[in-house]
Order: sequence, then structure tokens, then C-alpha cells
Amino acid sequence: MKKTLLLLLCLVLSALSFGQKQFLIDEIITASSNDLRLGLSHHLSPNEGSDSFLANKAVVLELTHGFSRRWGFGPYLGVHPCSELSLLQPSDSKTYSEKAAFSFGLTSSIHLLPFFVLDAPHFDAYLAGRLGGCFISTLFLEYDLRAGLGYYFNRHLGLYLEASYANTPLLIQQEQSLTPPHLQCLFGLSFKF
Repeated sequence: MKKTLLLLLCLVLSALSFGQKQFLIDEIITASSNDLRLGLSHHLSPNEGSDSFLANKAVVLELTHGFSRRWGFGPYLGVHPCSELSLLQPSDSKTYSEKAAFSFGLTSSIHLLPFFVLDAPHFDAYLAGRLGGCFISTLFLEYDLRAGLGYYFNRHLGLYLEASYANTPLLIQQEQSLTPPHLQCLFGLSFKF
């Protein structure tokens, strides 16, 4: 009797392990291969020394390769205006000059719906993050943590909206960022291929 129960237990465990392996293979094969996103972001950041808000727009291009239906990874590239603060010595008055800032780095996303729903073809809820650099006159560290929601009209074309906490430099002085970490809103088009 013990040998029969042991044999039955071994058969059940091997079937479960085969099923898990097959699930992982299906998960990788059915992953959407690439997601190209073009977005416009709006930064809300407290200005140095005042209670006003710096409103700054950025254009971001992001390419994410889906390694499974739940996880994607890839590069991003962005451009936004940045204000450089220079203090004039005789009068100590502040002057601002506008510069273009270029952001680049890596992005990663975890898609939440495949954990709970087997098939949700029109919606995509995800958490994402970026880590990279922002080049103005020198290189600054840039990161953000995002939560997003996408809606797809068909298998390829959709819209997305994200809210994030970022440290993108918007105001600099003598190669030092004066912008504290801030909130950011991002929306745009998504194209899966």
C-alpha cells in the first residue's frame, strides 16, 4: 500500500511539474513581442525658492520587448526643455536661459492583468520604472516609478496614461540640479508589433 501511494504521489508531482513547465512555455510564446510608445509628459515640480510650480513638457519614445505577458524591458529616449539659473554678480539678480535636455536609459514594466485575468485584450494595467541619465550641460541621474493604464482599440494600436514619481532635472545651476523629485503625468500612443 505504501509503495502504491508513493508511486501515485510521484505521478501527481511529475504531472504538476510538467503542467507548470508547459504553462511557462506558453507564457513566453504568447507574449507580445514589442511595444513602441510615443508620449507627452507633463512635470509638476516645486520651483526652487518659491511655491509656484514648474510646468514642463517632454516627449518620450520608449521601446519595450515583452519577454512574457507579464514583464517587458527596453530602452527609452526623451527630450524636454530645461531652465538654467545664472546669478549675475553685481546685482545678484536671477536670469534663466532655456536649454534642451536629452534623457536616455532603460525601462522595465510589470503587467498586472495577466496575474488575475487570462485574457484582457483591450486593457493593460502595469507598474513600470526607468533608470538612466539626463544630459543638459552635464550628465544627471534620472529615474522614475510609474503606474499606468492602457486601452487598445485593436491588437496593435492603443492609448495609455501614466502617473509617476520622477527626479528629472528641470532647473539647474552650475551643473547642479535644483529640481527635487516630483510628480509627472504621461499620456500617448502605443503600438504593439
